[in-house]
Amino acid sequence: MPHILKVSNWETASGFVVADTNDLGHDSAAWWHIPRMLNMGLVEYIKMLKDEYQAVDFKYIPASNHLLLFFFPTQAAAHKFELFVNREARKRKYFIG
Repeated sequence: MPHILKVSNWETASGFVVADTNDLGHDSAAWWHIPRMLNMGLVEYIKMLKDEYQAVDFKYIPASNHLLLFFFPTQAAAHKFELFVNREARKRKYFIG
């Protein structure tokens, strides 16, 4: 069922991640939702993640459905990004699903 993008953050063995897990069967956690919502290209998105949210360990895997992986070193950084994304999704009424 379509819903407004709403991400959360949690800790993994590699660091903190941020994604929408509300409808995984319909790609709610796909990394490209956020730059698409923000009308950003991949390079601009990665630069923002690094410069404004301290994201690290970027890996782009084209053979795996163009998967982009990255982590936040602290929960504070992940939470700051989470708040930004959720605020923008509500403001822009960005539906997924």
